[in-house]
Amino acid sequence: MTRHHLDLEFWGVLVSARCESAATAEHLRHYFRDYEVDAGVPADLDIIFTGEGLPFSSETQSFIRYAGEPGWREIGAAEPTVLPPLGHPRLRNAFRTVHASAAVPPQMHKKALLLTGISTAGKSTILLELLRRGWGFIADDTVLVSENNTLCPFTRPIGIRQATADRSPWLTKYLDKSPAFETPTGITRMVHAKDLGAWVPESETPWSWTVLLVPSGSFSTIQLGPSTIEMNLDISTHLNLAVEAITDFVGDEQ
Repeated sequence: MTRHHLDLEFWGVLVSARCESAATAEHLRHYFRDYEVDAGVPADLDIIFTGEGLPFSSETQSFIRYAGEPGWREIGAAEPTVLPPLGHPRLRNAFRTVHASAAVPPQMHKKALLLTGISTAGKSTILLELLRRGWGFIADDTVLVSENNTLCPFTRPIGIRQATADRSPWLTKYLDKSPAFETPTGITRMVHAKDLGAWVPESETPWSWTVLLVPSGSFSTIQLGPSTIEMNLDISTHLNLAVEAITDFVGDEQ
């Protein structure tokens, strides 16, 4: 069986990925392009993807083997993803994950903002608008928080749903060049923040502010703590209000 191979390195852990399908390998290569390396040494973790679909989808099977282990183990559909390999012994206690987006204000490179809330609350939409206004990108959808409460840059692509694209026409010229796939909420395109012209901090950034997004028919903000606000909004109509309120919030907290 022909294997399409790529090596990936995540915070010192080397992963060797082999794919039966060229399409699967190209998806991985796009998704983790900032982590691809030319290793030339044995990996800490080996992964094999069989089938023709996207990695970790119902159309593929995935098998892993840690260095030193004698055999392979299939990854169950309900298991956490092994890319990035946060379950590896060297990373297991290094980070915790938060379902959120994170960015750095343009004039305060040593402070980071976390946007959290349920899916479709508007995290990625607000993040994209902040990037357009000069903020730095840390992560989208999955944010890695270190033991000392700093946010680690994780530069996988931003998932842009059609509804988000419709609210942000400036994205159109970037979306046509980005791969797309079907999700339960429709077609999602995967766009790297750097391709949008965004900058990325070179190191971990202290977690300084939190905005909790709550879907609502009317817009309001509630101060929950010195560095935390709840933002009630309808992202389809309140995007500009949200970004202006966030800009004022972090400006007041300098």
